[in-house]
Amino acid sequence: MSSDPYGSEDSGGTPWWRSRADEPKPVDLRVDRPHPARMYDYYLGGKDNFPADREAAEQARAVAPNASTAARANRAFMARAVRYLAGEVGIDQFLDIGTGIPTSPNLHEITQEAVESARVVYVLVLDLLLCA
Repeated sequence: MSSDPYGSEDSGGTPWWRSRADEPKPVDLRVDRPHPARMYDYYLGGKDNFPADREAAEQARAVAPNASTAARANRAFMARAVRYLAGEVGIDQFLDIGTGIPTSPNLHEITQEAVESARVVYVLVLDLLLCA
């Protein structure tokens, strides 16, 4: 019998609000395989990438020589768009889906420059993007 007289634990001692499926699972971080988010980080001059990411990024750059320029232009566009939406339009809530590896300035930094009370929710799958 559970020591909890109110029934907030199952017979195994797990609280009712937390299933055993919620237990963290070990992450198989495959740094020997390139990942697009880490390649993008490399194009931006970031530090959160591995040799496999850099090698794949250079192979892609052989076909698309402006890959780094395109990545930086993408970040610059995001910054301009967010400054406009937050500062001019007054939007104060943002959802960043597939956020990738944090870089600076990041979305929340840009929005809060324009609207101090702005809120950002970042959504990503961490086990694909773990960094050194």
